[in-house]
Amino acid sequence: MDRSRVCTSDAIVHRHPRPQPVAVAVEPAVVIERVVRGWCKVDRCELCRILEDSEFSRAPPEDADVDQLFATYDAVLRGIACSTSSRLTSPWLSITVVRRRMSIRAPECRRLERRFRKTRSANDRQQWIRATRRRFALHRQKKVAY
Repeated sequence: MDRSRVCTSDAIVHRHPRPQPVAVAVEPAVVIERVVRGWCKVDRCELCRILEDSEFSRAPPEDADVDQLFATYDAVLRGIACSTSSRLTSPWLSITVVRRRMSIRAPECRRLERRFRKTRSANDRQQWIRATRRRFALHRQKKVAY
């Protein structure tokens, strides 16, 4: 039997002795950001009050289109989710503390960490540790003061 052909009822397939590369177009991966919130800790009465005070309790304008209504829906729900979830996890943590910690100290800490990983020097390690501790100092102060 000739092994270069495989016969089926509908087609004859020839095997090529050397496979040839095939160009394949690959779409970039879709990245979805997912925020997980502790909804089981939400005060249901407060959530109802917030919803009643929001734009949802008012009648929509008669000339509003679907896109405008969806944008309002999305903005209101995201605002409510952010305001209630930030109070759930750590009420002492303000947005200013988080922004300051992330924007001021984070680049310095990353730079020092990269330097330590490259040189493996004890001095570079100490600088990186001191910078990281300074970065979290305000965070810790707010927590203790609460």
